[in-house]
Amino acid sequence: MEMLDWFFISNTWIVKYPNTWVKSLVMETSNHWPCVVEVSTKIPHSRIFKFENHWLSHDDFVSVVVHGWNSPLIINYK
Repeated sequence: MEMLDWFFISNTWIVKYPNTWVKSLVMETSNHWPCVVEVSTKIPHSRIFKFENHWLSHDDFVSVVVHGWNSPLIINYK
């Protein structure tokens, strides 16, 4: 038997996601061990974007979208 499945992570991953777990499941019909990767994160709910269909009917919808698409991208790495 040979070990066919490996997991690699970087130091950056460890810092960003310190509560990551990998579990091997039962091998049934393959020579690979199925695995589950669980990543625990603390994503603030207030920062999750949710599109609302009623925005499409707002008078300024198109101009706001065009302005957003044409604005420079600002990336804030913390």
